[in-house]
Amino acid sequence: MRAVRCKGREVRVVELPKPSGPGVRVRVATAGVCGSDLHMLGQVQGVTLGHEIAGVTDDGTPVAVEPMSPCGRCEPCRAGDYNLCVDGAAMFHGVGRDGGMADEMLVPARALVPLPSGLPLRDASLVEPLAVMVYALRRAGLRASQRVAVVGGGTIGLCAVAAVRASGAEVALVARYDAQRAAGERLGATQVSGQYDLVVEAAGSESALAQAVELAKPGGKVSIPGIYWQPVNMPGLAM
Repeated sequence: MRAVRCKGREVRVVELPKPSGPGVRVRVATAGVCGSDLHMLGQVQGVTLGHEIAGVTDDGTPVAVEPMSPCGRCEPCRAGDYNLCVDGAAMFHGVGRDGGMADEMLVPARALVPLPSGLPLRDASLVEPLAVMVYALRRAGLRASQRVAVVGGGTIGLCAVAAVRASGAEVALVARYDAQRAAGERLGATQVSGQYDLVVEAAGSESALAQAVELAKPGGKVSIPGIYWQPVNMPGLAM
């Protein structure tokens, strides 16, 4: 089968044997390219990339995939906090084990999320980043009465815009590229103006974090759902 792997920092489509062993087989229909995939170029070797995945099982069920295979035995797993499994990066598909940029993959049955009828498979790889953003907004205590700003117009940022609008709250978007701003407008985002109750930092950079703090009103919140790939300075008093 075909699979996407790195050799050094070069991305290649290679031929591999079909996966075998325990797990449920998923014939991959679509796999998203996350910003973290780009950061991991040259760092992830010997495994297939991709953790935003949707496909079809052997019995014809369309599914999205939660890209984790935790051990199930450690203390966090037994407590239900399997995202904190002691296996760390080794449990994440597309990072420490084969991911979804391939014709097929094997995952635990618990990782399968059946898709509702009518949801196109070509769009279903967005289930994973959208779930990340919905959870982050829930943790931030999003309310429909709030003003929300999103800094960053990539996949996570646009998922944030969609989720905020679905809640009924007002949302503005700061994006680097015209295409991102246009997509944000189609999802209901406006341009930033004033200060906000909640600011989502979805770009993963020190400058975006500083801007997010500037946009937050006194007593406001900044949600940081992304990953920083190098040390950043936390903003102090905004003057």
